[in-house]
Amino acid sequence: MSGNTPSAVAGVATITIKEERAETAPTEPRARVALAPRPISMPLPLDEEIAQRVLALLERTGDAVPELRAMVLEQAERGLYRAVLAYTENHLGRAAAILGIDRNTCAKKARLFGLNKASRGRKRKSKA
Repeated sequence: MSGNTPSAVAGVATITIKEERAETAPTEPRARVALAPRPISMPLPLDEEIAQRVLALLERTGDAVPELRAMVLEQAERGLYRAVLAYTENHLGRAAAILGIDRNTCAKKARLFGLNKASRGRKRKSKA
């Protein structure tokens, strides 16, 4: 890519990628999200990542996305719960504490999103 520039940060070589977009026809004005160049090793802030993905979706589908807000919020929430439950090894109490919600609410959301492997954190003794 011609817009890449190498740089060194604390002895680590990184490449900065500049965002290049094709211009659209003047008859189809679309909003553009201004994105600052970032080193590859540094992830985009979450809001910029979401903005890029939503913009790409809108460019592919136009205005034909029904209830876009609800779709984006549900997918973001599903990803949040999946990540936190994976981090806590499906321990509902710890996941709820990280999320700042009640354990029962966390269990309900885990079921709603199909993340049913969540545990209560204790292993029950089987009766033999």
